[in-house]
Amino acid sequence: MNNRGWGLQAMLILTFILILALFISAILIQKNFSFLINDENKYAAKYQLYENLLVTSAKEYVTDKYPNLGNDSLTVGYSSLKNNKYIIKLVDPETSKECDGYVKVEAGKYNSYLSCGIYKTSGYNANK
Repeated sequence: MNNRGWGLQAMLILTFILILALFISAILIQKNFSFLINDENKYAAKYQLYENLLVTSAKEYVTDKYPNLGNDSLTVGYSSLKNNKYIIKLVDPETSKECDGYVKVEAGKYNSYLSCGIYKTSGYNANK
């Protein structure tokens, strides 16, 4: 520092260093605390994958076991799919407990319903 105070060059360098430190801090905070920001949808993709897997397995099951189903209705449980080896064991990523679910087949349309920990597909009925 001279008798005229800070120069423009020194001020720009200090500003650059502060901006860089702020940027690095923001990245570290985002990496370490992202679970607080998006905790609700943390496992949403996994549950969606499970629902799709139920539908795919149920289609194969119905084709093999009920080839003449036509437009009739049918409910295929997860346990039936698992016991007949059409699907792998579905485990809740949060609690490591096994999930439950079923697929409703109505007029050739397949709708999956999953219960996995705190996640439940809208319209899920535990009695099915």
